[in-house]
Amino acid sequence: MGGSFGGSSRGMGGGSSRSFSSPSRGMGGGGYGGGYSRGYNSGYYRQSPIIVAPAMGGYGYGYGGQAISRGPNIVNFIFFGILASTLVNGISGGNVDERSALGSGVTVAKISVAINVSDRNDPSSILSFLDRLSQTARTDSRVGISNLISQVALELLRQKRSVFGAYAETEHFSNGEKAEREFNSKAIEERSKFETESTNNYGGVDYSMKEAGGSVLDGGGGQATSAVVTLIVTMDGDETTFPKINGIRDLEQALTRLATDVKVDNCLRSAEVLWTPDNGNDILSEREVIVDYPKLRNI
Repeated sequence: MGGSFGGSSRGMGGGSSRSFSSPSRGMGGGGYGGGYSRGYNSGYYRQSPIIVAPAMGGYGYGYGGQAISRGPNIVNFIFFGILASTLVNGISGGNVDERSALGSGVTVAKISVAINVSDRNDPSSILSFLDRLSQTARTDSRVGISNLISQVALELLRQKRSVFGAYAETEHFSNGEKAEREFNSKAIEERSKFETESTNNYGGVDYSMKEAGGSVLDGGGGQATSAVVTLIVTMDGDETTFPKINGIRDLEQALTRLATDVKVDNCLRSAEVLWTPDNGNDILSEREVIVDYPKLRNI
């Protein structure tokens, strides 16, 4: 579950869509179209203004005037300066010059949480929660995705007593396009850890490939398993930072910051939630968690 919506109206570089459309254990949002369709006709002189010089009288200056030349005035210089600045900013590859509500630039953030699930069929388990959310989440809008990320972060906070490992990182960019490439790279890295991708709600479209009887609530009754939930986001600004995860307090701080910042002033650019296992017949051992997620720290 997640998506890419590009930069906000603050002049950031264009966002990218998901790198490829094969289904995944995740949910995502669709691309966000838009741009500046209005021209610059309003307030612009279609002809150069006439410069008027005072007429010379027999014994001095008169009150009349005569047109002696045409040429640009200060209004033209200001207009063309703004136009040139806009064009240079577009050519420069998405550099971020204006501050958002969360600061300047763009931040790519990632949190992975390993959690013990004593009964995957329990409606209160994190796997049951994600299964329900994948069927109801609105992944076709920025607001829907920000609510999704906030809900998952909040649920992980509620189940913190079952967490046994976590990892968090943030990286700041002054260039929006570089940030989006880093986001896509991290998402692909996480998705490549899955042998199959059975749940995929992306951009308001359901690409899920669940087999019959493959729901998280199906399979062997009451099976225990480990689970890993990963959240990856791209945010406007430089204020979304996470502490190094050394204990549960650090994780609480990171998840709280994420759940809060994704709802600030349309600052969320891209997001994905990925989790494993998803199919009701799959079991993930703690050893497999250590192998696939070596950066996780024990909590």
